[in-house]
Amino acid sequence: MALKGLVKQELFVLTRDMVPIHFTGFQEHGATFICPLPKGFKEVLKKHSETIRSRISQIADEINEKAKKKEVPFENILLGYQERTEEEQLKLLQGFQITEVKWEEERGIYSVEVPGGHAYLDSRSLDSCEFMTLYPLQELFELGIAFQCHNIDWYWQALLTRELCVEYFNLLNRLIFQK
Repeated sequence: MALKGLVKQELFVLTRDMVPIHFTGFQEHGATFICPLPKGFKEVLKKHSETIRSRISQIADEINEKAKKKEVPFENILLGYQERTEEEQLKLLQGFQITEVKWEEERGIYSVEVPGGHAYLDSRSLDSCEFMTLYPLQELFELGIAFQCHNIDWYWQALLTRELCVEYFNLLNRLIFQK
């Protein structure tokens, strides 16, 4: 019960470890994660639409730059590519980037795309969020909608898309908290 009061008084920050990447291998299901949205995000979208839209472009650029430099959380972005030469790995890093973030006024970001895959908003995925079952944290998340992976076969794809989804959650939540 003490946590419930604490969560309401302080800004909640979603962390990467709360959105784990499950990697089952290329031939099975690939790399997956599910990332929720904060409760009340639709009202914030209406109120801060332009701010959010411009910040999302900046966030995507920052993430791409971190990935190229293999900075946190991308230290292991080349996982599975160890057999390649350093030159081949550097060439690969150039393609490891968020290529598009799709946006609509009504629902905000609905797709984060990387070469070969994307994370998209899904109304059936929320039950699979492991941390959603933790009371009182469940009251912090919008029910019935979350980001989930689609056609993501490689760990680097999941790293990039998850990072943008988590940063987007935190941006929206900061704006909600400012009310």
